[in-house]
Amino acid sequence: MLNRFFIPFLLVASIFWSCEDSGEIFTPNYPTTIQTVSSEEIDLIFSELYETPLYECTSVDDYGFCHVTTSSTACGKFDSIYVNYSYEELENIFHDALIEHSELLNISDLSGITISSIKNLKGMTFEAFKKAYPDSATTGWVITSNVQRVKNYPIYGTEIKVMVFFDRVRAIGGRRFSNLNIPDSDVYSESEAKEKFIDQEISSGSTILKITDDSFWYTSEKVIFPYQTNNKIELRLCWKLRPEKWTVFVDTQTGRSFGVIKPN
Repeated sequence: MLNRFFIPFLLVASIFWSCEDSGEIFTPNYPTTIQTVSSEEIDLIFSELYETPLYECTSVDDYGFCHVTTSSTACGKFDSIYVNYSYEELENIFHDALIEHSELLNISDLSGITISSIKNLKGMTFEAFKKAYPDSATTGWVITSNVQRVKNYPIYGTEIKVMVFFDRVRAIGGRRFSNLNIPDSDVYSESEAKEKFIDQEISSGSTILKITDDSFWYTSEKVIFPYQTNNKIELRLCWKLRPEKWTVFVDTQTGRSFGVIKPN
């Protein structure tokens, strides 16, 4: 059974104090914004999924993106057979699914998509499973891709997933974006972004980090951060900063900070 549901685009440990300037946008049409879609549009996606074996284990969110889900009571209750797949067979199944369902996944170019992991439904990697049970088959596999990149910047949360349950593909999911407006230059440099945190506290639950001039910073990275708020996704070019193994995001154009992820 298909479900319409809402999930946060990026699960962070907490949202913390907002360290931002006036909020002026320095680049026209920045950030690229994705709005929720109408019920009619979602119904059309449902109709397309109903014509495939995907409908019992695939859900659709408010933006019209498909997601792999095993929460439906019908998912997994198949009159089917176990298949002892090889890694190469699962690779082929994954790429065939991308081609067949490219429109549902909002994919126009497959050239940059690679497999980052194959795990069974209990989270065990293909390699570990085959080493432990070389002659056995498992009920299913989840094949996960790399993230999407635009101008070589990774976009958080854009992995594509294909779930093979028994002898066929039973679910697909992922968010891929097109026509992004990415600024060519920064208003806030990496050092300026870091300075905004000096003598500030960031927190997750009861865990607090006070950032000082003596704090150690791991290597930073520039990423595209899908900030979800008020029924829209804003695709922001951010500095991914790492003070003391924590992670914080600062918009390169506005200096606004969005979230914090504490170390595991």
